[in-house]
Amino acid sequence: SSGINAEYGRERQVSHCAIEAQKEVIVLQSKLQKKQAASWDSQRQTRDGTLEIDTLKTRLQEVETKVSEVKQTNLALLSQLQEVRQQLSVQESITKEWEKRARDEEGEIADLTAAHNARMAQVIAAIREKTKRIALL
Repeated sequence: SSGINAEYGRERQVSHCAIEAQKEVIVLQSKLQKKQAASWDSQRQTRDGTLEIDTLKTRLQEVETKVSEVKQTNLALLSQLQEVRQQLSVQESITKEWEKRARDEEGEIADLTAAHNARMAQVIAAIREKTKRIALL
């Protein structure tokens, strides 16, 4: 009977150890599942983050390209602006020269007109004088 009790006691100890081991396994499996879930979540977030980074890099390249295009357009417009300013300056100089010529010519015309009018007045006066002399004869 003591052998049976001893055997029974060992079986209970083994059974108790097995139950405790099973509990530990369950706890460890639960921890493992939580770690795997956290790992999967981290992997998903990493993938999402990587996709977001790729999208932002692509967008950055697009914006940099657009900025470069705008810079080139601005340089071309500045060049055109300088060209137009130069043409304007030349045209203003030409216009001033023509205005000066026009003033000079107006002055000459005024002088010639005054001289012509004075000469005509002399001619008219001479004609009147001769007309008076003829009338006296």
